[in-house]
Amino acid sequence: MEQERLSKLAGITEIEVNAGDDITNSLDSIDEYVSMLEDEYVDIREIQADIARGIQNAVEEIRTRLNDLND
Repeated sequence: MEQERLSKLAGITEIEVNAGDDITNSLDSIDEYVSMLEDEYVDIREIQADIARGIQNAVEEIRTRLNDLND
């Protein structure tokens, strides 16, 4: 809500989103999930579904941002 108020005060009608930053963040997330998979002290059987879902979400975010860049 604060961001919206500040945008109105500054005369910004549309918030600019840098797709490159979003892609970088998604790639960082994938790196974190891969690190979890490689950690010999983590029993991935308990978090396997969460890791898979996180990777799927990050990949979908990258696809979305790449499509945004191409439009």
